[in-house]
Amino acid sequence: GGKFEPGEGEYSAAIRELLEEVNLKISKDELGEVVELLNDDGTSKRYIFHVEVDLSDVKPSGEIAKTAWVDIDTIPTGKNQGHIISAVKSKTVRKDH
Repeated sequence: GGKFEPGEGEYSAAIRELLEEVNLKISKDELGEVVELLNDDGTSKRYIFHVEVDLSDVKPSGEIAKTAWVDIDTIPTGKNQGHIISAVKSKTVRKDH
């Protein structure tokens, strides 16, 4: 997760965050948007993307305190759990941007 830089779109932000946080170098064509979520404030949004990678390529950076692989049954509880589960279950993966 991360925030947008000034003037940055959702795909550019996702690509930058994946590089910064887990050392994944991917292109826009490799990202499939799963879902756009409206935050509790009613204004800001979150984006959840889908990308297929080799797990050995995922190398968390020092800015991530804790990592773990989870499946749909072990997504941690919290205010975004329902959104994440619905995104994972979504059959709509867009690659048209």
